[in-house]
Amino acid sequence: MKMRKKAPAILTTIALLCMVLPVGTTASADANPASKASTKNSAPRDGKLSADLSARLKESSGEELATVILQLNAPASSQLSALLQRTGVRVKGHFSSFNVTVAELPLRMVNELAFFDEVESITPDRQVKSEGHVTTTTGADLVRTLPALKGNGTVNVDGSGIGIAVLDSGIYADHLALTDATGDKRTTFTKDFTGENRTDDPYGHGTHVASSAAGNDRSTGQTAIYTGIAPNATLVSLRVLDAQGKGNVSSVLSALDWVMKSGSRYKIRVVNLSLGTPAIDSYTIDPLCKAVRR
Repeated sequence: MKMRKKAPAILTTIALLCMVLPVGTTASADANPASKASTKNSAPRDGKLSADLSARLKESSGEELATVILQLNAPASSQLSALLQRTGVRVKGHFSSFNVTVAELPLRMVNELAFFDEVESITPDRQVKSEGHVTTTTGADLVRTLPALKGNGTVNVDGSGIGIAVLDSGIYADHLALTDATGDKRTTFTKDFTGENRTDDPYGHGTHVASSAAGNDRSTGQTAIYTGIAPNATLVSLRVLDAQGKGNVSSVLSALDWVMKSGSRYKIRVVNLSLGTPAIDSYTIDPLCKAVRR
């Protein structure tokens, strides 16, 4: 008898719940992440948009086309694929090795893209270009002129009065880029440590290194392209690599020992070693590491 009395109340409660919570409402909203996308002026989800793209979005009507790079953390869902197939969207490339897709689309759509879980980040397809020669990329051009340490005026920072020891395959000292304003060689000392009894540069690497460190524009007149870091420095060529570009640790140690004993005579303040050997021993006992630190 009690069970029969409570049954209508239970059925009524179930009916009310069905009326308040329509079946399928939540599932339908979650099925399409892009449906939750914000307007063009709202903050991108989880900061997926790069700062410059976000700023551009806020300043734009949203209708202008933009080429963007989508980095994905999973395969594109069917919803994302459908979005990328819309009218006005053009997929320009997909690089499967990096899970990256490049697309051209109206700028207003980037926030919509950001609401897909598999989209990790969205950045513009920015322009890349050569940033210049070694003096630009290292910042040397920015410090060519500095305030004088004493008194007023400035000082030109170009390597004047500084010796650079190049431990390499030799230097072609007659090259115009390695001479001074009067045409004299700036290579003030050469010594061979390979046993080949020559101080030229048959391998070529040492001359390349010397020009990066101290070359000038006298051979071409194109300062911005070919000038080295310190175009008025003098050079000391200590040949530790042979005609095949090979040498031994003992040869390098011998050259460094010479620098320790005689370097001040040639005003050596920089030693360049564009060479190496496999790191087998700890730097605490490796003889070359210890000598360089010394």
